[in-house]
Amino acid sequence: MKICQLCAVDFTLKRLIIPLVDAQLNQGHFVKSVCSFGGHLDDLERKGYKIEVIPIERNLSPVKGLVSIWRLFLFFRRESFDVVHVHTPVAAFLARIAAFFARVPLVVYTAHGFYFHDEMPALKRLIFISAEIAMRPLTDLLFTQSQEDAANAASLKIMNKKRIFYIGNGVDTKRFNPAVKYNIEDLNLPKDKVVIGMVSRLVQEKGIVEFLDAAKKLALDYSYIYFLLVGSRLPSDYDSSVDSAIQDAETVLGNRLILAGEREDIPGLLSCDGYFLLTFMARRYA
Repeated sequence: MKICQLCAVDFTLKRLIIPLVDAQLNQGHFVKSVCSFGGHLDDLERKGYKIEVIPIERNLSPVKGLVSIWRLFLFFRRESFDVVHVHTPVAAFLARIAAFFARVPLVVYTAHGFYFHDEMPALKRLIFISAEIAMRPLTDLLFTQSQEDAANAASLKIMNKKRIFYIGNGVDTKRFNPAVKYNIEDLNLPKDKVVIGMVSRLVQEKGIVEFLDAAKKLALDYSYIYFLLVGSRLPSDYDSSVDSAIQDAETVLGNRLILAGEREDIPGLLSCDGYFLLTFMARRYA
């Protein structure tokens, strides 16, 4: 089959979707990915992945959204895909409209997490739920990575229950292998201390503020605990609300807070001998 994998930014493509692309390529399918331009594209293209750069805004801008729909429509018509598989809320919304008018035979939507949540203001929550429901006629299959999302999709009539598939999350056991050793000396992690870490984009909905608040409380009673924060914020995240929380934590924790930035050696960080690293997401933002 000729398959299109589509998301808003190349970060999502590299971190979440490439394993799916690899599996489909190994099965003999033709796969072309679509996303906005970003810092990971050169690396992905050097590795041989076919990528079409089409700007897709992550916020709800009507004018830019219409431009993206038009560009996607022309791209889908030109390529004549058998399947368009969409990811991330705004990109999925725009691409499904374009795919409908381009008459793509099969449209699949993977919900990596719906945008709406229980603590969102009622009107805003209703708007985002309504947007998902509006896409129901334009979607053939819905995959969810959590059972809760699958249940919500059925109960809220986002998709016919028979077309909802809970797929969960997978771990590459070859990559996340404790027997493989990584050189992470550049972080200067203390050898005789306990390190509690979090790997995440540096945005509020991932629970960064809660992690730092807990770190400051623990630091008062346990001087031997250090805290490792791994990740960065995308230019399209538009979320600087965690900056003050990080600055405040640096003031309190000093060199006991290690800001590692975005890294490629996460398996090594998670398998460090003598360290306990915890990753989590704040439930109320799920």
